[in-house]
Amino acid sequence: MEMDLKDGSKVPLLEKGFLPRELTQMLGEAGFRVLNLWGGTAGEWHKQPLKLDEYEIMVISQKTGN
Repeated sequence: MEMDLKDGSKVPLLEKGFLPRELTQMLGEAGFRVLNLWGGTAGEWHKQPLKLDEYEIMVISQKTGN
């Protein structure tokens, strides 16, 4: 997949999906504590529980003292 830029050029568009468990682990390794994970689809955020088919995940985290 490519993305068209305003100057007419194209750049590759790469996406990577993560599971909630992976996000929690990566944030922990970066010094954050996950406070909550919520699900949403197409930008509709209502602090709803995560479902298995979510495309978007909102992560609320806090930087730890480390």
